[in-house]
Amino acid sequence: MQTGEEGDPPYHCDFLDMRKLFPSPQWQWMDSPPTMISRPKGTRYELAFLLRKKS
Repeated sequence: MQTGEEGDPPYHCDFLDMRKLFPSPQWQWMDSPPTMISRPKGTRYELAFLLRKKS
C-alpha cells in the first residue's frame, strides 16, 4: 500500500522497493500505468501493478 507514511499498519511500500522485491529478471512488469485504488476514508490509496512471473 502506498500510504506515504512511515509505521503503523497498513505499511507503506514504495514503488522502487517493490521493483527490488520483484526484479525484472524473474518478473515482467507491464508498461501500462498502475491503477489507483482509493481506500474508504480517502486518505490512503493503493497502486495496482500487473506483474507476470517469467518461466
